[in-house]
Amino acid sequence: MAALTDSADAGVRGALAYMGLALLPAREPGWQPTQVRADELVRFLSAEPFLNKTTAYPSTSDAAFRIEVVRSVFGARAVAPLTDVVEALSSGSRQLACPKLSAASDPRGLPRTTGPGCPCNYTANAASLRCPAGYRCSRLAYVGLSTDILVDPVWAEMQAMCIPCDAGQSCPEGLYIAPLNELQRYGRPLDCPAGYFCPTSGNITLCPAGFYCGQRVQEPSSCDYYNLMSTAAALIPVDGQSDLLTRLKKNREPIRGNYCPAGSSKPSATCPGGYYCPNVSTMIICPENNYCKPQSIYPVPCPASPAIVECPAGTSYPDGRPLAGLIFGMIIVGMYVLFWMSEFAMWAFRVISRSVSLVKRVAAGWETVAGAAVGMESANTAENRAIEEQTRRDADKTTFDVASMETRPYWQLSDHLNIRFRDVRGRMTKKQKDKGGALEGISGFFEAGKLSAIMGPSGCGKTTLLLVLSGRMPAAVSVFNEQHDKVALTETRYRRKLGFVPQDDILHPDLTVRENLEYSARLKLPLRMPRVQRHAIIEDTLRMLGMYDKQDRLTGSVENKVISGGERKRVSIGVEIVGKPPLLFMDEPTSGLDAARSSELVTLLSNLAAYSTTNIVAVVHQPRYSSFILFDKLMLLAPGGKMLFQGPPSLCVPYFRILGFKFPVEENHADTLLDIVAEPAMTSDRGIRVEELPGVWTSVGEAWMNRFNNPVERMKRAVQAMVLSNRMQKLAKSSLMQPGFSGQANNVALPSSEKRAIAGAIGDAAAPVKLLPDWREKKYKPERDALQTGSTERKRWLDNKLRKLFPKHAEEGAALERQRAALEGYERGFHSDDSSLDDVDLDDEDSDVASVASDRSGKILLLKHPNRGDKAMDEQGFHDMASGMAFNPREVWSSIKHHVIWEYVQLRWLVHRNLVKSVRAFWPGTVVDVILLLGAAFIVGAIQGSKWGLSNVPSNMVMAYLVLAVLSSVTHLRTFTLFRTVQLRERMSGISVLSTFVSSNITDLGWIFLSPAIYFSIFYYCTLLRADFSYFYIIGFLVTWWCAGFSYMISVSKIPAQAQLISTVILILILGAFLHGMDPSIRSARGTFLEVVIGLSYNRWAMEAATIQEFKKYFSYKSNEIIMIYYQLGLCKMDETLVDNGDDTAQPDEILSFVQLQQTFNADSCDRYFSQDCIILFCMGLGWRLIAFAQMAYQSHEQYFQIMREKAWKELDDLTGINTAMDWVRKRKGKLVRRIQKIYRDYLLAAATKAGKGLKSGVGAVAGAAATGARTVGSAAAAGASTVASQARSAASGFPKALPPSPFAGKSSGSASTAFASPGPSSRLASPGPSGEVGALAGSASDDATGAAASPAAPRAGAKPSRFAPSAAAQAAGGDSHV
Repeated sequence: MAALTDSADAGVRGALAYMGLALLPAREPGWQPTQVRADELVRFLSAEPFLNKTTAYPSTSDAAFRIEVVRSVFGARAVAPLTDVVEALSSGSRQLACPKLSAASDPRGLPRTTGPGCPCNYTANAASLRCPAGYRCSRLAYVGLSTDILVDPVWAEMQAMCIPCDAGQSCPEGLYIAPLNELQRYGRPLDCPAGYFCPTSGNITLCPAGFYCGQRVQEPSSCDYYNLMSTAAALIPVDGQSDLLTRLKKNREPIRGNYCPAGSSKPSATCPGGYYCPNVSTMIICPENNYCKPQSIYPVPCPASPAIVECPAGTSYPDGRPLAGLIFGMIIVGMYVLFWMSEFAMWAFRVISRSVSLVKRVAAGWETVAGAAVGMESANTAENRAIEEQTRRDADKTTFDVASMETRPYWQLSDHLNIRFRDVRGRMTKKQKDKGGALEGISGFFEAGKLSAIMGPSGCGKTTLLLVLSGRMPAAVSVFNEQHDKVALTETRYRRKLGFVPQDDILHPDLTVRENLEYSARLKLPLRMPRVQRHAIIEDTLRMLGMYDKQDRLTGSVENKVISGGERKRVSIGVEIVGKPPLLFMDEPTSGLDAARSSELVTLLSNLAAYSTTNIVAVVHQPRYSSFILFDKLMLLAPGGKMLFQGPPSLCVPYFRILGFKFPVEENHADTLLDIVAEPAMTSDRGIRVEELPGVWTSVGEAWMNRFNNPVERMKRAVQAMVLSNRMQKLAKSSLMQPGFSGQANNVALPSSEKRAIAGAIGDAAAPVKLLPDWREKKYKPERDALQTGSTERKRWLDNKLRKLFPKHAEEGAALERQRAALEGYERGFHSDDSSLDDVDLDDEDSDVASVASDRSGKILLLKHPNRGDKAMDEQGFHDMASGMAFNPREVWSSIKHHVIWEYVQLRWLVHRNLVKSVRAFWPGTVVDVILLLGAAFIVGAIQGSKWGLSNVPSNMVMAYLVLAVLSSVTHLRTFTLFRTVQLRERMSGISVLSTFVSSNITDLGWIFLSPAIYFSIFYYCTLLRADFSYFYIIGFLVTWWCAGFSYMISVSKIPAQAQLISTVILILILGAFLHGMDPSIRSARGTFLEVVIGLSYNRWAMEAATIQEFKKYFSYKSNEIIMIYYQLGLCKMDETLVDNGDDTAQPDEILSFVQLQQTFNADSCDRYFSQDCIILFCMGLGWRLIAFAQMAYQSHEQYFQIMREKAWKELDDLTGINTAMDWVRKRKGKLVRRIQKIYRDYLLAAATKAGKGLKSGVGAVAGAAATGARTVGSAAAAGASTVASQARSAASGFPKALPPSPFAGKSSGSASTAFASPGPSSRLASPGPSGEVGALAGSASDDATGAAASPAAPRAGAKPSRFAPSAAAQAAGGDSHV
């Protein structure tokens, strides 16, 4: 009710108007506007706010107050004018509304409560006149009253009045506030407490369940954020905090899973662990065999039975480690059982396949059916049966007669491959210089059915030549086939024909001897070769090499020896023999063998070449003589890769003897040859130097060999040798009959021409007479030996000498040219000088083409038939043949089908071999890998535990997949690294690169599928992940797939093997531990190059995919937190969908974006990103494999790609003339470099000259200063000596006139002077005597002070003075001193 003023009429009129309106609700029907009835006034007073109170205790003050008011206004009347009511209420309101008090009133009779605005008892715990509920007793309010009230005796006695409390405050009845606390009316002491709400200041109510009540609230707030979020109340700040949406977005308060019991003061109290809260007002204990993490809205079943994982009622975090340990043990036991089962299965299969005749008959019948299917004739079946019978007869034999190859058709070669090469140049790269020397234009010819040997000292290029001819080292050579097509030796069709036995024993150490040969035969022999023939070849090879008794033993390695080194060498040779290559290269096959085994091996190779028509070329180092004579051809190289000899070994020694070199009978001729070649400074008895031998061979030796290598000439030489041998025997007998014969036939007189004929014809035959060189021809000739090698005089002398030694060299040279001309038609293009490799920079040591600089490239010609001029085919014939060839689709399809079948067969047997090797490597390799996986998973899982929150999920996934990736990459790095050399040897022998690569991938797929299952079987139960196990397994499989491909790429690259492991681990750690997309996040890298770099990481995709699946289980009650984690990291491209300014305040556009996401975003919204992550991981793993395969293909066909590059470059040069431009740039570059070098050289010279001048001036200054110092010291010394002399004269003047006689008076003056006087040049000495003599001595000191100072008589510094020397005082005085 408004307070009315008492003075103004306007105020009265306003009060009347107000009262008339205020009484309307209390009026009865038919009321009078100017009259008020008593009951109407009572109803009006009862409706007043301060009278309509709800209290917890009964009160009569309201009724007494209404009676007092009616009595004061109406008296005895029933109706009173409205003006009286207004006047009574306005002028005497306090008197009417407040209890009547007087000094004589009994305190016990005072009312318990007083009215609003009335005086109150301003004491604590007052018994009467208490303020009603919603009011408080205030003294400050009393002080502010008007003067008429202050002077009222009642008010003056109480000095306090009741005033209403503020909204949201709790003021019970009789509230009293001390005077000092009156000013805290607007503070917290009177606020409605937390957990309660106060609809009025006099009413306090407990906050109901499902609601929360903060301080000073008038109504409770709902805890159901999920439903409240879509209402307008979500935007209203509550309890002094930010609005609901801001708290959900910024503070990540739980949108569900919170619990608000009765009396809750906060809504964000999460449901405690061990309980689940299906709604905000209900909390249920977690049932048995279930667990409930904090903020759970439903129980989750435990992962195993209670016997393994304990889950009593109220479990919040069960311990999954016992289950993980059980799985650990089960896997170990299962692996042990699997290992023995596989071993038993392999043993049973091997026994059954060799012992049961039924299996053999079924296999033979299947071969017969298969042969009929492919069109084989019945004669082949009969032939195979004969071979089986022969194999059965040879079952008990352990040796093999190589000569029987001629009678065994399966040993006959369909191709007889000859190889001719010219001007072959090459050298090892910087990394391979320790493996071989350079080649300087080597030319030669190796014929089928012959055993050819390449000899020479270390570093002469033997291995280099072998590698170039076999296509295993790139060089500047052009290779032509018999059709004159330019080809590459690295093509598969030629690699199958070019066998190569390396110097090292490169074998599969975990396969048996027989398995090494059997897999090699299956991979190299033709597809249509029957099984019995292949089996017979393997059996014959085992017996041929003497390994039949040890065929079931593992080959082993150098570190793990099972068989001896010589036996491994024989197995290495057998691996190539079973492939039946027409051309077989062998790099030092006798190295590491003793003399007996070496001789046996050479004998075997000689017979093998002869009876199987195989072209065998071997590098041999110091063979014994018995092995030396078994070679059909010998190629002798000098240091620097220069040719010294090529021809039969029987002509090598005669050739060198003609040149004047001696071969002692008691020494091995092969050793003597190597000794000669290894000493370039050696000179023969005929004056020819070893360093000149390459030129001698080129000028006359090759033509001489061509003539003497002719069959007719060989017969002539043999007859001539027999005749001369008989004649020598006769001469020897006649010399024995002569008197005085000394038993030697060394000085038999023979014409020199006859000696030369004997030396050239008798060769290395065992002659009965040993011819020694004529000593008359061995005289020292200074005019010959003093000539410098390469000079014009030396060349002239050498030409004359060679004409004498080889009188028919002109005729022999002409014959050689005629033979070359006859071969020209057959070997069309081989002798031409054009080259497609002229543009290659051969001087660059860092280039891939390891060859010596040359104006023309070398050429290699592969021929199936002997090089005979009468079978020559001219160039037109080849063009006619080419023009007659038309495109035939059937032939093309047949070729494709044959290629596909061959790839399939190789792939099949390579996979079979890899499986056998995997079983052999099960212990300890696979077992250790499994233990490492299990241990790593257990450690990582135990560290992370199960008490993690949603914010920890991405980092946990990163760590889990990082450990799996490191272990997987190390494991799969062994796929190509462990047997890298073996696989390279096989690829260079014609085994398909595609089959090798795919077979290794297929074999590794087992471990790729198994390893993530082993790893996550432990990690999953240690961390109690909520998503299905299958999702983590799929992601783990893709991570392992990615890492395996990455390891393949590293292992086949050119990174050194010792650095591949550390390189792989470091790269995997960098990609997985630093570029995982968390820090820096995907959101921060969006749209930059860093996003591409992060995209290369497997963990970026694995982390996102695993996080998405794990978050799906929590989305129903943690969606707001999940959305913000997605946004923070940039997962699901949430940073492109959600609007956020990054600060703590939420703007309207942020709130709108967040609300829209909550309404549209669900648990399945990120499934497409999960699929995308999996596809990207798979494609990246496939990409790494394609890169690895490309590297393998390039390494295996480097020569082919080189030819393709050269052709493309040549075509480009023909179109653009780029070579001319590059030559111009190269010349300009050279000039610029030389100019810079000259400028720098001039600068250094000027700096040195300047420094020299400065040094000279400094030395002069020092010398001048030294001279000046010396002169100063001399002057000072002279002055000092003069002073001493004058002092001596002064002292002498006081001496007595007569001195005692000297003990040396009887001696001569010369002796006295030598003993006591200084030997200076100006010293004047006298015998001891009167003072005049002493004065003369003193005068001498003044005349020559410098000499006295430097006198040798003075003792040296630090030297002990002689007892005969005069004292210092005596010397200074110039007198004598007596001892």
